[in-house]
Formats: sequence, structure tokens, C-alpha cells
Amino acid sequence: MIDLGGGSRIRGIWRNYMAEVHGVIYVVDSSAMERMDESKEVLQTLLSNPLIQRKPVLLYVYFLFVFTVNEFIPFLYFEG
Repeated sequence: MIDLGGGSRIRGIWRNYMAEVHGVIYVVDSSAMERMDESKEVLQTLLSNPLIQRKPVLLYVYFLFVFTVNEFIPFLYFEG
């Protein structure tokens, strides 16, 4: 398992690992609602990478109690 941070400065190295990984665990801190749009964009970009497609992805959300499920559902919808 490789634990890579999700900060904007570290994301650039993700591509160095994409060919070698067998799957992705994408962690979302739902208490940071102000970053949900950014997190969704990052996840969409990650999932559109050919090196990640067809690999299993686990979306792990913690602190869900900060808002209702109905408020979180729009995060799960992707265009395309």
C-alpha cells in the first residue's frame, strides 16, 4: 500500500504510481464542505486517467454526520 497525500502540491506525483497500483482508496473528509467541489474535480480527473480505469476504486467518506446524505449525494454525480 502506498499512502499519497491529497494536497495540491503533492498530487503531481500521483502519476508516477498509477501504472503500478492495483486499486485506489480515495478518502474524502466531509467535514470540509468548502473543499467538496475541489475534491470532486480531483476524483474525476483521477478516474479519467487511462492508467486508473478498470482498477477498483473505494470512495471512503468520513465525518458524514456533519451534513445529511442528501447534501452529499450531488458529490457522487459525475458528468461524462
